[in-house]
Formats: sequence, structure tokens, C-alpha cells
Amino acid sequence: MLQLIAPDGTVLDLNPDTRINIVLNSSIFEPEVLAGSFSYAFDLPATPTNEAFFKFKNYVEAKQTRNTEFPGFRLKSGTSVIACKLILRASTPLGFKINLLAASGQFAADLKETKLKDLPM
Repeated sequence: MLQLIAPDGTVLDLNPDTRINIVLNSSIFEPEVLAGSFSYAFDLPATPTNEAFFKFKNYVEAKQTRNTEFPGFRLKSGTSVIACKLILRASTPLGFKINLLAASGQFAADLKETKLKDLPM
């Protein structure tokens, strides 16, 4: 089961036909393959959960902010979990147009400026 989990623990609602294929390559086993970043574009439905998370940006009255970034997400598929961020490209009354961005090896980059005392233990 595919889940998109926000930093606050909110699990966003996905369309039933949402599919994201993830292939993880390890430079240990495949030295000729360089790990890189990937991006997927897809739509999220305008459910109460999604509307509340995106602060109702799909309503006419809301200030339309394109390309708003939402970092700190996790994409979970079975036992695999990948850190990613979402970019809200556009919204309509029917839903939200999203880009999911993830990079292999992002964990080290995320920790670069983190002090040991600030890590949850």
C-alpha cells in the first residue's frame, strides 16, 4: 500500500489509481549506476484531509500560490520509506496537481547541518 505521510503525521489521500514505481540502486552492488533524484507528477483528490493540509488552496477565495514546496514528506510503500518533498503546482475544485521530488542519499544531506543534541532519541 502506497502512503504519502506529511511531517506532522497526516497521511494524505491518494487517488485509487496512483502508482509510483521505485527502483533503488546501490553503488555497492552496481558501481556503474549513479544514484540520482527523481520526480513524479500526479494528482491528489480534493478530500477533506487534503484540503485541510493544503489550507484550502483549491478554493477560489484562497490565495493561489503556485510551486509551493512542502518538505519533510515520507513516501511509504510496504517496508520501503523514502524521504521526499512535494511541490504544489496547481489546484482546482477537484484536487491538487503535485510533483513529488526525492533524491537518493538525501539522508546525509538532511543531516549535514543537524547537531547531535537536536536529534530525537
